[in-house]
Amino acid sequence: MINYKIIINLTKDFMGELEMGKTSTTIIEGMAVHAVQSLILNTNSRLQSEIPVGDRGVSFDGGINVYKSSNFKKDTLLGFVPVQVKGKSVTKLSPIHANFQVNMYDLENYYNAGGIVFFLTEIIGNSTTVFAKVLLPLDITPLLKKCESKMNTSRKTTPTVSINLIPILKYTELEKICMHFLREKKRQPPSYVGKHTFHDQNFEKIKVTSLSLNSSGKTSEIIGQEMYAYGIKHDVEHPISIVRLDTINHNGTTNILINDKEVPYDYSLFEMKDKMTIILENTLTISHNNWDGKVNFKVEDLHSVNSYKKTLIFLNEVYQKKNISLFGGAIQFNDLTWKKEDFIDFEFQLKRIPFIENVFKEIGISLDYFIKSTTLSNLAYQANRFLIEKKYDGTNLPPKEVTGGLKLYIEEDFLLTYYSHKEEMYKSLNVEDFNDVGIMLTSEEVDQYYSVSPFLLVKVEDFKSAANTSSELVKKSFNPKFHTYNEITFRETNRFCIDCINKFDQEKEMEYLNLVLYISQLVLEKNNTILNKAIMTVNLMQAKFRMNNALNDKEQQELVKIKEEKIFVNENLLKFCCNVLLQNKSDSKYYFSLLSQEEKDDLENFPINLLYKELCK
Repeated sequence: MINYKIIINLTKDFMGELEMGKTSTTIIEGMAVHAVQSLILNTNSRLQSEIPVGDRGVSFDGGINVYKSSNFKKDTLLGFVPVQVKGKSVTKLSPIHANFQVNMYDLENYYNAGGIVFFLTEIIGNSTTVFAKVLLPLDITPLLKKCESKMNTSRKTTPTVSINLIPILKYTELEKICMHFLREKKRQPPSYVGKHTFHDQNFEKIKVTSLSLNSSGKTSEIIGQEMYAYGIKHDVEHPISIVRLDTINHNGTTNILINDKEVPYDYSLFEMKDKMTIILENTLTISHNNWDGKVNFKVEDLHSVNSYKKTLIFLNEVYQKKNISLFGGAIQFNDLTWKKEDFIDFEFQLKRIPFIENVFKEIGISLDYFIKSTTLSNLAYQANRFLIEKKYDGTNLPPKEVTGGLKLYIEEDFLLTYYSHKEEMYKSLNVEDFNDVGIMLTSEEVDQYYSVSPFLLVKVEDFKSAANTSSELVKKSFNPKFHTYNEITFRETNRFCIDCINKFDQEKEMEYLNLVLYISQLVLEKNNTILNKAIMTVNLMQAKFRMNNALNDKEQQELVKIKEEKIFVNENLLKFCCNVLLQNKSDSKYYFSLLSQEEKDDLENFPINLLYKELCK
């Protein structure tokens, strides 16, 4: 949406006509054209008027030639801007913008022509004001929809819609309008408009463009302005719609001077019309009111040790110096004062950090772990009490013959622990040697126990939610030094991989698929049975298919081999899975029809079922 203004004096001849009351349509529209032509006239003008007075066309009143220079030579012509010029006699000039009703059929003609610059000249006393609006296909499309909604077959009147025009100030602004029109018109061929939306997933990025006539370079100036949005794929721009930005967001890392040393801080910056918000380390929110200049600080309740420590150091620096300089001096807040009720004893809070750090390190909580509901101090205190000082306060200890895990809840945060019979105490599951945990697996067929990962005993998502575990720790627990790979342990190991794939389908977290890749490779190296290898290969390929949305030739050949092998047990189910991953729709349906009802029921809980449903859409 582009709009502008200029005020010029009328000639005495026109003024004479107006003063004698002879304000005919011809005179008003002649004065309107004269005002626009006067705006074009300039010593170094690159614009050439092709707007006639009187001899007007249907929907169009000529146009403006745009040249590279003021020489007006054929080889310097950049393009032609179609225009329509309207005049309007008023008793009071529009202060900010003017409104005008545009006919639906005119809009259709503008659209088919690829756009127009619409001028409205308001006439009052001895002066005129020229208003303008660029109408390109993206502008016209919503206007036509409004007109179509007003269509009534019982009425013979043609629907109209109001457009807003903004005043122009000078020649240079008119030149910018014309250049903007020519540039954006190339990006908006009518045949492309309406073909794409923001919901299209195939765009590599979104580009927005606008025209700023008197920019100071501040990004906040474009907030609230209407802009053209284009989706880009393979360097081709596809027009989407007009958008209005309410907030501009930047993310990154910036260096802040603390005790004369530059310290990196992660930040998110949100710029709005009335305020600016800066979030440092996902913990400290700095809000600046653009109208009254007030600055507010808020330390979020949920944070990590590292983020809280850096926040306290930053706040202490601000408190001592009474000012802030951010982003290399681009943003500065000076002469800051603190309200007593908001004051934090920074030194006292910083003195508590070493105790928290020591406890977290001893039981394996990352210093970057963001608490969910409790406080850092309470989490450290309770964990220290339970896992280091062995104060259980009536907790029922498990029988000596039982080995198992325990979720230690501290409000909504929890730790994964196990009971060590050797040391008669609960310990963090974040250990160096998982053989000390002593989780064993056996079966009725053999009188032997095999060590396995303790994560087989908890929900697969617990390693992500617990304060003291991570995907790297889970990988470590599945190392052959701690986890046995054979036919006895295969069932539970495979179940863990299936649970990881199912959980990825729910949360889209790549950590789950990376675990499947790691574990399945170990299974394939350690297991020799044809059936187990085939099952784990299918799960491995499921993870790869989800990661890349396809399988490469080598991976597909692995599945073809399984289809050709004589496995006998679960043969139809395996062939069904292979065909789904190979995206063979007909074969997948055929082998699905061969499955027993029990197998079909079981399939509802398997992640391959989701891929099958998507294949059959």
